Amino acid sequence: MGSGSDIHSRNNVIEDVYLSDTHGVERLLASIFEITERSKYKFDQSATTLITDLNLALDSDIFTELERKTIALVYYAQLEYQKVAKLLEIKVYEVINNLAESLEKVSAVFLGYKVAKLPKYKPRDYSLMDWLEAVGKGEASVYEIPPQVNTDILNWLAKQGDDQAQETLRQRKEGPPIEEYQEYSVEKYPFYTEEQFRRMDQKLSVSYLPKKELERLALGRTVVGGRKTSFHEDEFDFDTNKGKFGPRVVNAKVYK
Repeated sequence: MGSGSDIHSRNNVIEDVYLSDTHGVERLLASIFEITERSKYKFDQSATTLITDLNLALDSDIFTELERKTIALVYYAQLEYQKVAKLLEIKVYEVINNLAESLEKVSAVFLGYKVAKLPKYKPRDYSLMDWLEAVGKGEASVYEIPPQVNTDILNWLAKQGDDQAQETLRQRKEGPPIEEYQEYSVEKYPFYTEEQFRRMDQKLSVSYLPKKELERLALGRTVVGGRKTSFHEDEFDFDTNKGKFGPRVVNAKVYK
């Protein structure tokens, strides 16, 4: 099948996952930043279509003021239900009920329910509370949070004792944590030559055998016992961070 068929099949799968019912819409909103990343950086056509359709639904006049505010704070500001309830001065169950109603309405729009489009948003500077009021009235987008509003949300969360918000604000002001540089200590991390390792092996009553030699000796032989053996293993892949390197002691098999 051609690439066009592949794209069509992928789009059908995505529609089944996200657009089939309210649960799909909930999954879509819950993973909106991941899908946005796929659209923006991976040029995923199906993700772009999803976001466009969702934004068109959210830009309609079908939602109440509280529903629009709740969608913005839960899915786009990513606040917990309790925080949303406190900010909007409502009960947690009201947050949940408004979200449920909103998901039903988005699903209905996806299925073809006719709605009117809100007037075009006019860009302006907002404080947090001004922005929420504008979102509720349909004068500001649900899915775009201005930078100053983001900062206001962080400040509000920090005052509520949110550790992550407090640390984010601190790093904005002071910069990220700086790791202290520690000079290399030969006393702490000494260098050893191959000959020094051989001598240490003798003191430890072990034998020094490189890994390749161990593997060569094992070919076609019978195991008759075991002994401690040390060897270098320089098979570390820095791309995958897998493997080991440096000398180590193992319980090797003895062959005859």
